[in-house]
Amino acid sequence: MATKFDDYIHEVEQEAKAGGPEALARWDAFNAHYAMAREVRELRKQHKLTQKQLAAVSGINQGEISRIERGQTNPTATTLAALLAPLGARLGVVTREGRDLAGVPVAQAARRLGVSVPTVRAWIARGALTAIEGSSPVEIEPESLRSVSRALQELRERGVDREWLQALVDYLDDRQARQRPALKEGLAQLARGELEPA
Repeated sequence: MATKFDDYIHEVEQEAKAGGPEALARWDAFNAHYAMAREVRELRKQHKLTQKQLAAVSGINQGEISRIERGQTNPTATTLAALLAPLGARLGVVTREGRDLAGVPVAQAARRLGVSVPTVRAWIARGALTAIEGSSPVEIEPESLRSVSRALQELRERGVDREWLQALVDYLDDRQARQRPALKEGLAQLARGELEPA
């Protein structure tokens, strides 16, 4: 469930996208500034830790953790390393290309799409989202997530709120069905006039 802040951020992002290249560049700069803060908060929540509990295991003051998660401070590399170690992560440099190739965890994908984790898992099972083979825990291919996100955004913009989920699943099922060799051949025969529609 989205918070009011998440809703606000989503609105700002949509306005930036509609505002053209300059507005989008300003949004990207803003987003980059707060990306680390969001990632630390998400990692902590994935590990089901409170800020107080993370403070106890990392040695970083709870108030400092709060400021880091809100993007109100620029922590040192030493502070970040101490915070990330109990969360099973480490500080490093990732190129833009490397970041794009990384998979997206199911819970993070659910938040991005505004749906539940079971829904994301169901979409993976149905082939609407593509999981990275051998990833454990399961991660979703970024391009697959972007495609579904764009489709959801379009459906939501059209005001199909109540039926958007079923419409998306139907669309993705149709897209997947059109990839089957037998259906492709049947459509090709129909286009060549070799078959009559029923």
